[in-house]
Amino acid sequence: MRRPFLLAIIVAGLLAFAKPAAAEKSFADFSGLAGLERTTLTSSQGDRLDIIRYSGRQRLPAVVVIPGSLCAPVFASLDNAPGEAFATVPLLTDAERKSLNAHVIYLERRNIVSLETMSSAPEFSIEQIFKLSPCTDRNGALTLEQRVADSLTQIRWLRKQEWVESVHLVGVSEGSDVAAGVAASAGSAADSLMLIGGAGPSQFSDFAVFARRQGDVSGVSAVFSDLDQFLSSSAPETYKGYSSKRWQSFAVHNSVLDLLSRSSNPLFIAHGDKDENVPVSSADLAAIEVMRKQPGRATFYWSVVGGDHMLETPKGPRLGQMIVQYLKWATSAPSGRTFKAD
Repeated sequence: MRRPFLLAIIVAGLLAFAKPAAAEKSFADFSGLAGLERTTLTSSQGDRLDIIRYSGRQRLPAVVVIPGSLCAPVFASLDNAPGEAFATVPLLTDAERKSLNAHVIYLERRNIVSLETMSSAPEFSIEQIFKLSPCTDRNGALTLEQRVADSLTQIRWLRKQEWVESVHLVGVSEGSDVAAGVAASAGSAADSLMLIGGAGPSQFSDFAVFARRQGDVSGVSAVFSDLDQFLSSSAPETYKGYSSKRWQSFAVHNSVLDLLSRSSNPLFIAHGDKDENVPVSSADLAAIEVMRKQPGRATFYWSVVGGDHMLETPKGPRLGQMIVQYLKWATSAPSGRTFKAD
């Protein structure tokens, strides 16, 4: 679900790749991005939808990564920094990709183009993204319904490719809402789904949890007052940096927990127990409710000890390892209910 106000963490973890001098920008120009391909689709509304992928001709599972709430390109390159490219999605090491033995797919948001969008920015930062590429109906999409519709268009294209054996979604932060929405859609487009830093009830519940942890009684009261404004159709035009239209869709009319109740795909939840953006209690709640209400659903909940929003721990990153473990589990006829914490 999520978390516009906390995505500085994702951008702070951007990875830079060396690029030789070149007249035009291409994935091939960056050593860390060599081998990436781009396919461009057009939605029924006329929006551009790119699919960026490490893929081949061999028929294999496809791990499909759905990015979070920033309306920024999956891979960005700035005109004034020709030696760098920045990634706003989880990247796997060569060893992790080899271990996966799968196609790795990244779904670009509508009308956003990697290596082009944001290229004129003086720097790649949260402030510049909000200034130069704010989320709108046409730029990146604004509502959950829009994002789910776009993702379904991209995933249905993948489904038609002979080299795609099965589709396994990885929702990151707000991408978890989208992944859950895709899985809940009629005629499921996914064989399984993984939620990273995004499982739980409405984001308003998260706000209340954090305020209570700080002993901020007035802050808790403010959360309920804010929610009441949304429910009374008197919400402000913007809220915490985003259009209230976004909040109505993602945090009032829908939640990941609601969406999960409308699907039965094998579900893998990975959440850091030190996540300062989405409290681990939200993931606990989601896992317990799914296990309780859908006892026949294959469910794996991995609480990453010391992990933050992107599963970084004091001992190092765990996100790539989690994705590898997820695919092994999802492609091995999963069943039952598993909880793990380490």
